[in-house]
This record gives sequence, structure tokens and C-alpha cells, in this order.
Amino acid sequence: MAYKDLLKDTSEIKEDGNYFLLTVTDLSPAETYPIQFRWKYKDKTFSEWSSSKKLITPGESGIAIPKVSLTAPKTFTVDNGKIIVYWDGKDSSNNNIESIIDRVNVYIEDDANTFGIGPTAFLKEKGSVSIPVPAGTYTAFLRSVTTRGALSNASTEVELTVTDSSKVEAPTNPNGFTVTRILG
Repeated sequence: MAYKDLLKDTSEIKEDGNYFLLTVTDLSPAETYPIQFRWKYKDKTFSEWSSSKKLITPGESGIAIPKVSLTAPKTFTVDNGKIIVYWDGKDSSNNNIESIIDRVNVYIEDDANTFGIGPTAFLKEKGSVSIPVPAGTYTAFLRSVTTRGALSNASTEVELTVTDSSKVEAPTNPNGFTVTRILG
């Protein structure tokens, strides 16, 4: 079975010629790479291949957790049957993370599982998103997502109570219409 070559590397032969230092620069996090080595002699011939070994790269770590503000401007507010989410582009340590992550997922949960198990909405940059919800009690939190799809830990959870829903007026009968026959 053929496997992709790890061609982006820097090789450095050490002074005594008995070993070399190889640094591969195009590895992805949380991947397993089968590798083998062989010597290339000065006369341009090669030794036998070494036994195959697995190189396992560590996964992404330290993904910034989005900041949740409980004071003005609040991250989560409730208004007329909507949960409004405002994110300022910062992490929980107040550092800008907008340019180092792909997006911030918004999770809204309730006992009835109204929104399912995945994110309810997302923000690609600092700003706000409005999510219409029926009256009820919700738990909301944020998670950063890297370009590779890795998720941060959840931000601080906030409990929200929505007492009013968007007003929907009852239907009315249309007026001013007549029924007449038309030859067609």
C-alpha cells in the first residue's frame, strides 16, 4: 500500500556522518504516519529499508475559549422572544482570537431538546446573531472551532428565561374581494 510522502522536510547530516537530523514540516495534528528510513550512500546507492514505525502526532490543544460577558455589553440577552448573542472577538483571557479560529459556535439547550444536540448558530467574526425561541428556560454557551474542526472547551454557561415570544397575530378574513365569472 502506498502512502503519501512526507516531502516537506529539512535534513541535516551530522559531522561524523553516522546519523542525521530530520525535521518534517507538513504534519497534521492527531494523525498517524507510518514511516521507514534508508541510507543513501555517497556512491548514490541505497541501504535496505528500516522496519516500519508509526509516528503519531498530538492533537490540537489549548484552543481558546470564547469570552462570555455577564456585564454590559452582555454576551446573551433576551428580547421579544429572541435570544441575542453578542461576541466581541475575544477569548476568556480577553485576547483577540477572531483571526486564529474559524468560528464561534453558539449552543442553546433546554429540557425539551428544542434545538437538537449541535450548535444552534455561529459567528464567523465579532458581532451578534438573533435566535428566535419559544418561551422557556434555556442554557447557552459558546465554543471556538479551529479551521480543522477541533472544538474548544465550553465557555461559561448562562441560564436564560424567555417569557414572551414573538407576537403572531391571528389570521383575519380578507376584505374587498368579489367572486365573478370570467370567460377564459
